[in-house]
Amino acid sequence: MKLLHRQDLYSWSSFDEERNVDFNSIAWIRPEGNVLIDPLPLSTHDYNHLNSLGGVRWIAITNSDHVRASKEIAQITNAHIAGPAADVT
Repeated sequence: MKLLHRQDLYSWSSFDEERNVDFNSIAWIRPEGNVLIDPLPLSTHDYNHLNSLGGVRWIAITNSDHVRASKEIAQITNAHIAGPAADVT
């Protein structure tokens, strides 16, 4: 994960060749528990980094196209998942 413009924000990304665009995810580091936003799969290195920052308490999904690796990460970390009710299927 890469530190962004604030000490409490990290990002990681994956390039999608089909769409010719980078997909991005955010880790918001908070004393109340860290939040991942639209998480892509994490490498072992990034899991270790996230754990050193306190793990993850919540995963926020902004829309149904951004479920990505949320379920797998929640299973590993016991994080809660939140997302828009209108996108529940």
